[in-house]
Amino acid sequence: MTPEWPARTYSQRNWVEVFYREAKGWLGLKEYQVSEQSRATSSGRLSAT
Repeated sequence: MTPEWPARTYSQRNWVEVFYREAKGWLGLKEYQVSEQSRATSSGRLSAT
């Protein structure tokens, strides 16, 4: 593992989290989150937070 790997990995993860949060806003889903149950069943249902 190079010294740059942790920084690059963290940067990529942060970018994904920021994009996901913005995309939820664009889609009008800011107040929703995916529940553990819907992940397990892959039903795609959203639950209010």
